[in-house]
Amino acid sequence: MGEVYRATDTRLGRTVALKVSKDPFSQRFEREARAVASLNHPKICQLYDVGPNFLVMEFIRGTPVGRVAGIPELLDQAAQIADGLVAAHAAGIVHRDLKPANIMVTADGQVKILDFGLALMTAPTEVAIATATVLTHPGTTVGTVAYMSPEQARGQEVDARTDLWSLGVVLYEMATGVRPFEGPTSAVIFESILRETPVAVRARNPGIPLELERVITRLLEKDRETRYQSAADVRADLKRAQRDSSSGAQVTAAPPIETGSGRRHFVLAGGAAVLAAAALAAAAYVYTHRAVPPVTSPSEYVQLTNFTDAAVAPALSPDGRMVAFIRGGESFLSRGQIWVKLLPNGDALRLTSSTDLKYAPLFSPDGAHIVYTQVAQDAARMAFDTWTVPALGGEPRRLLPNASGLSWMGDGNVLFSEVRGAGVHMGIVTASESRAGSRDVYFPGHDRAMAHFSSASPDLQNALIVEMDRTGIWQPCRLVPLDGKSAGRKVGPEGGCTAAAWSPEGRWMYFSAVVDGNQHLWRQSFPDGAPEQITFGTTEEEGLTIAPDGKSLITSIGTSRSAVWIHDSAGERAISTEGYAYGGRVSRDGRRLFYLSRRDQSQSAAELRVTDVATGASESVFPGQAVDDFDLSPDGKAVVFSTRATQIWIAPLDRSAPPRQLAIGADQPFFRGANEILVRHLSGAANTLATLTIDQPHLEPFGGPIIDNYGVSPDGKWVLAAAYPPTGRNEADIGTFAIPLDGGAPRRLCRGFCVVRWSYDGRAFYVVRAIGLPEGRTMFWPLAAGQSFPALAADELTQDLSRGVKGAGTIEHPLIAPGPSPGTYAFVQGDSEHNLFRIPLH
Repeated sequence: MGEVYRATDTRLGRTVALKVSKDPFSQRFEREARAVASLNHPKICQLYDVGPNFLVMEFIRGTPVGRVAGIPELLDQAAQIADGLVAAHAAGIVHRDLKPANIMVTADGQVKILDFGLALMTAPTEVAIATATVLTHPGTTVGTVAYMSPEQARGQEVDARTDLWSLGVVLYEMATGVRPFEGPTSAVIFESILRETPVAVRARNPGIPLELERVITRLLEKDRETRYQSAADVRADLKRAQRDSSSGAQVTAAPPIETGSGRRHFVLAGGAAVLAAAALAAAAYVYTHRAVPPVTSPSEYVQLTNFTDAAVAPALSPDGRMVAFIRGGESFLSRGQIWVKLLPNGDALRLTSSTDLKYAPLFSPDGAHIVYTQVAQDAARMAFDTWTVPALGGEPRRLLPNASGLSWMGDGNVLFSEVRGAGVHMGIVTASESRAGSRDVYFPGHDRAMAHFSSASPDLQNALIVEMDRTGIWQPCRLVPLDGKSAGRKVGPEGGCTAAAWSPEGRWMYFSAVVDGNQHLWRQSFPDGAPEQITFGTTEEEGLTIAPDGKSLITSIGTSRSAVWIHDSAGERAISTEGYAYGGRVSRDGRRLFYLSRRDQSQSAAELRVTDVATGASESVFPGQAVDDFDLSPDGKAVVFSTRATQIWIAPLDRSAPPRQLAIGADQPFFRGANEILVRHLSGAANTLATLTIDQPHLEPFGGPIIDNYGVSPDGKWVLAAAYPPTGRNEADIGTFAIPLDGGAPRRLCRGFCVVRWSYDGRAFYVVRAIGLPEGRTMFWPLAAGQSFPALAADELTQDLSRGVKGAGTIEHPLIAPGPSPGTYAFVQGDSEHNLFRIPLH
């Protein structure tokens, strides 16, 4: 954090420790620091005061805890540490960085826990730093990593039980002189924490009481549900061990050697027998409790690319000598380009230059070509097509229209996704490469649901399918018979599956999935095995391709960041500083900015936050409440929001009343005036628009099927939706329409998908996202009084026609959220750093 000084408090005449940070503290830090300052316990170092960039703390003369030779001293110090944890946890404060360096012992044997709660306040801790650098920087933050709990290593939310794990590691080290989980790098230590069982305490130090060994073993349970549940329970067991040790109820060492040769020899023989028995017991324990060999080992990962942006969506050639991937964008619907690289050390070659969205690169069976999905839009059509490009460079060409996520089957046929008449309803089809003999394999039951990817098993009996539900959310993967006679069943972990593959012999199914907010790789034995996580840490492992010999896979490893910024008369500056932020809304007076924030990109649950634009003060609007989408009321006093459970809620922003549920089975809410809300109604086989009133909430569907709800005009006369025209229901007819709420014909604004916004006063019109719009750009037009749309022909909004129109222009940021005037708006700015790694499989 900074530097620590011994200082004098001149007001009270006492020596203190002054910790000076390199950077100013956030308001959140100060709030939580003051909470820690409220702790007043003899085993916790007192925090006296906090300033803009400094902490004033109790000055302690002592040394960090270490190996303790005497059993009474060890048990006494252990009980004192547990006593301090009891007090802190009772106050709702979790340390999260408990280690010997943060536990001091004074000359008279008194224990003091330092920096209590500060790990919770500083951002980011060594966890993120270590896992981000683990593959390239051996030894990074090994000291801290060694005391992290399994849930910390996985990047999951932590609670008081994570301190109990760290206490177990500290006590193990105090009892044996070594750490239970060691290694030359952070990655190796992470692997040990997650998978290995440490050598028994008494195998390393036979003099340790059995009861203390039991305490340490229970503290080191990897499943926190089977770990100690409270520090009070730990303290009680340690006190019991102290009592038994002092009363002699438990013999922990051989008796003293007496004089006389016969007795001496007897005791020595007995001692040898005890040591031999201990050694045998230790060997038996290690053997019977040895960890299952890990499927992947971070110490063996081999980096294949070294880009400063993103290399994602890897695909290996049939001979394993080349890898194709997307560079410079997301793995799905990416603005990036298709690249190829000769392994292991060949130069990367760019194969495409189109600005259309892309995904799912894959080699042809002969390795000569790479196919990929390209989402194109022109005046006549908007479609998901399969394109092909020579693997060594050449001109791309369209291979199959209305075919995406294409993969080859061993019988010469192909498996691909096809959009059927109802807009974006997408399912899996098999056919020849010329599309002859087309046959359905699987189509989801809802119009809005989409099966994007598929992979046939080596025996051509089944397929793994990656799909979205009716809300556009990734679902668990599905195993479907290729004969199309069944909808199959879900496989893999219970989370959003974004990629799937088979091992060459068909024994294993592999998945890339988001589970508990973390994106990692999993596998499951076919047909009925249990899902097994195979990569860990706080990085994202996304996408996978299995080597032809099945001994390794290639995936994309990295992190993504996203921040919400504000542009106003004071310039441009970041508003959000932590997590993955998006979905900004500027208040009508321009003074506050609301946005959604997740811990990282892969996490599904987001919280709604608000920041004061002038001061930068930020807080959670509804602490602990997950929010999926939201809208502000016209008077700025309330917010309506949806959750992933497809529930609609409303709540006052001043928290004068708790959130109130308005509806179930709906999402994408927008205010239409003060008392009416427009939502996307999720019911039956298709989504529709619906209204509900706040006073008497009841969903009232209207209009035909839609795909997405984009918002309501400021005058409440129009709703924007991705939908189908009254005369068409096929893929080429999809468009973004302005639908009159008081009757009349819909107006097509653009073909395909585009998102438009108005300023609050209705005097400016923005196109903030469109498939045909150049990346990173927003267009805007002025509107006269009573005018709802620019004077443009239908479908022209995706063309840059702002030049030459008085008052029109472009903003060099995408996805802006308009403020009170064109000069004030919020926008999202992010970056992603992912590279390809080869991971050996064991």
